[in-house]
Amino acid sequence: MKKRRKLKIERVILVFLVVYLLIYLSAYLMQVSIQNVFVFGQHRFFDNDQTIMEMANLDDYPSCILTSSRKIVKKLERDPRIKSAKVERRWFCQLHLYIEEYPILFIKRSDYKAVLDTNKEIALGKQLITAPVLINHVPSEQYPKLIKAMKKINQDVLDKISEIEYSPNNVDKERFLLSMNDGNYVYLTLTKYDKLNYYLLVLEELEGRHGVFYWDAGNYFKIID
Repeated sequence: MKKRRKLKIERVILVFLVVYLLIYLSAYLMQVSIQNVFVFGQHRFFDNDQTIMEMANLDDYPSCILTSSRKIVKKLERDPRIKSAKVERRWFCQLHLYIEEYPILFIKRSDYKAVLDTNKEIALGKQLITAPVLINHVPSEQYPKLIKAMKKINQDVLDKISEIEYSPNNVDKERFLLSMNDGNYVYLTLTKYDKLNYYLLVLEELEGRHGVFYWDAGNYFKIID
């Protein structure tokens, strides 16, 4: 009888020890904080990775286990500038954040707001962002058409545009002049903006010459140097 009672006591002690160790281990793991956060992807709206970490509430390196990847994504994608966010967990409590922003169609010089391809406008404050700049006023009738036309331009060509100027004449009220950052100029009407996607191919034929493309009413090039 004594031997059986002793075995029962030992089993109870063993169970308590196992439970205690599990509780202790769980409590310890709960306290292990995120060790490193790495942010990937081009982000022009944010000055540094720290800003994105603050948006995701990761700047104080919270508990690795209690931090939900799903909640991080929701917090980031709530921002109108962020198109998508993805979180990958790596060994030793490292987080990799992958951020994709909405493309910027142009920046309005009048109020220094960035116009996204979602039609939303973002105030830039003191941020310096490289994007096409709309330098003058566009009538309300043509402005939505301009945004729609800019969406047709591929990103590699969009990056080549320095300034956008509303430049109507007696024939065409939807005529614009685009100043390119390579020294060329392009006259376009809103219905022909998709022609810009051939711009890089046409450049190869110019052999370093610069000039004005008249793609508004015709299809010719005038050399200026």
